[in-house]
Amino acid sequence: MGEKWKNAYFQLEDFIKNNPEIRIKKHIIAIPVNIRPEFYRLFDSVRNTFLEEKCQAMINEAKPLSNSYLKVAEGIKKTAGISEIKLPLELNWFLNDPIDGLRRSFYNSLFDLLKGEIDIQSFETEAVQFTTNAFKYLFKIGYEKWITLSLINLIKPDKTLALPYDEIKMMCHEPEYDQKFGFLDKKLPDVEETKSLAFRLGEFAYMIANLIAHSTKLDRYVAMGADISDATWSSDGVSDKREWIQIRELGKPLEPRDYWPDLVLYIDDNPDDISLVADFSRFCRPDIIVECMEEDNWYQQDKLEQTKHNYDYFKPYLGTYIVTRLPIPDDTHKEILNRLTGDSRDSQPNIHILSVGYEQAQLTPIIEALSSAK
Repeated sequence: MGEKWKNAYFQLEDFIKNNPEIRIKKHIIAIPVNIRPEFYRLFDSVRNTFLEEKCQAMINEAKPLSNSYLKVAEGIKKTAGISEIKLPLELNWFLNDPIDGLRRSFYNSLFDLLKGEIDIQSFETEAVQFTTNAFKYLFKIGYEKWITLSLINLIKPDKTLALPYDEIKMMCHEPEYDQKFGFLDKKLPDVEETKSLAFRLGEFAYMIANLIAHSTKLDRYVAMGADISDATWSSDGVSDKREWIQIRELGKPLEPRDYWPDLVLYIDDNPDDISLVADFSRFCRPDIIVECMEEDNWYQQDKLEQTKHNYDYFKPYLGTYIVTRLPIPDDTHKEILNRLTGDSRDSQPNIHILSVGYEQAQLTPIIEALSSAK
């Protein structure tokens, strides 16, 4: 037990010894084309067996997420007419094949072992740590994407729109770090129909809705804003029909916020009014905030305080919904609500907890809340 990955590694070493034309040294990796397929077959075997022996619990958690995501992604392509879902590359690998996604995290470590730059014990420690870090990050944002796609399915869209991202990117140059004061005022283009749903990570000129869908269930437009981060520029002519929260002053250097809501939802009769989530200094007040809790002990960490902070700061009209992957015991549920209320006995925050797992229908209360929007 526990030696399969080493046996696979020794087979890889033997292959390299028997093919002296392979050169793997510091700053040099040279593998002839004719033997490259067999080399990488053995190389991948080492990584696969390592994951199975050292990280099986992560694989066991990742597979249900992968299966659920692929199912809901297929559903949205059929019901909403979406032809492609664009994900960050690492997340796409992970959600389509968790083993392939996780083994990439220690690709360089295995080459370092082959080069003799680290020993087997150091490799084991490093590979487990890199895999753990990758899993935590990818599992969280992966669960967020499953929730987002599930909500789109539940509103039963018949038309999907978005701001033209490529046009905005060409319109707005990327400033140097010490030039980020938010002064460039650009009028955003109108939304246009799209068959693509894109999720992007990082800092952008503007935070725009990932998708705006006309809901046949609600007979209005619903916008989804995920992967929220700081915006670089100001927008000329934001909707005067929506309320905007000032998040920083123009003219001051950009100071990134520590955290944002996981997902914000908007509902409106006019899609152009809910196409922009935030610019440098303003954030469109959400109708609903969705906070995604994929870990089993999330309420014992600082996530509960962050949720309350986001609720107080962004003031969602229809409240915040905490979506948990795992069920919460009744006593713990009461404890969480007490912590959210704090010392106040006069007002109960409009924060709800939904134990959802991978059951799309359990997200229905969020859609019902949207239906009550004026």
